[in-house]
Parts: sequence; C-alpha cells; structure tokens
Amino acid sequence: MNKKIGLYIAVLIIVLVLLCILILKINKKDVKPEINYVSEISLNKKNWIHSMKEYKIEGTDNTFQITRKVKFDADTGDGNTTVSFAIEIPYTITIDGTEYNGVYILGDTFDNEQYNPEYNVEVTNLTQDGAIQVKLEYK
Repeated sequence: MNKKIGLYIAVLIIVLVLLCILILKINKKDVKPEINYVSEISLNKKNWIHSMKEYKIEGTDNTFQITRKVKFDADTGDGNTTVSFAIEIPYTITIDGTEYNGVYILGDTFDNEQYNPEYNVEVTNLTQDGAIQVKLEYK
C-alpha cells in the first residue's frame, strides 16, 4: 500500500513539474499584436497598413504610401544581450498634389527628419510578416 502511495506522489510531482515547464514556455512565446488594417489613415492614431499601397489621409485629399516592402527581420538576441537595429522604411506623402519622399529609420531616434511641410511620420510597429503600423500627426 505504501509503495502505491509513493508511486502516486511521484507521478503527481512529475506531472506538476511538466505542467510548470509548459506554462513557462507558453509565457515566453512572443505575443503577436492584433492587426486590423485600415482603409484610410486617421491622424493622431496608430494605423496598420500594407506596404506598396496608397492610403488617403482622413479628412484630406492627401495620401501616404510605404514605397517598398519591408519587414522586421533583425536578430532579437538570446534575451540576455542588447540588440541594436535600424530598418529603413521609405515612404511618399502627397500633399496638395506635390509628392514628398522620406525615409523613416526604425530603431534610430535621431535621424528621422521630416521633409514634408505638413505631417510628422512615425512607424510605431513592424512585424516579421511585413505588417506596418504608422502614426501621422500635423506638425
């Protein structure tokens, strides 16, 4: 009888250890953001868009487009090291019929000059699948 109780306790401990390991692995997985693509860009909000597609800026006749397919493919490291990256994201903004080309450098806070007269452009998220989240604000 004591051997059966000891065996049950050992099996229970093994199951609990495996369950804890499984829970820790699930918690470490990257959580993907919910992506809802927009049909036009709203100012002062984060908007999920596709590259190579022109989007109307809400309430204006102006448009915005990421002009090259880009995706996040920087090495994320092993979790114990600092990772540095810079990803160039070229775009075109058309304001009152005039095109303004720019490049947003994701990962570089100092080199993102805005060459158009009306909007500040910020890329707030870029996925490994190529989904892009942008935020446009009036200057």
